[in-house]
Amino acid sequence: MSLASLGISVSGRSSRLRINYRSTEEILTWSTGVLDGTNIDGLGGEGSDSLAGYRSLLHGKRPSAAGHPGATCA
Repeated sequence: MSLASLGISVSGRSSRLRINYRSTEEILTWSTGVLDGTNIDGLGGEGSDSLAGYRSLLHGKRPSAAGHPGATCA
């Protein structure tokens, strides 16, 4: 869903913020890998967007994911 589809015109008023100041480069790299192949709509409804070129100034541990058994109902 784009802002344009909600009736909000951002044509000529939007820009990408490519530097992430909140999370680490390791989290950004891991999460973009999870989203790889996912279609990302542009804000103004102009078509799909890309996460290419985004970076973070912070560094930290590489995230990890682990599976856990689901809760069982008694």
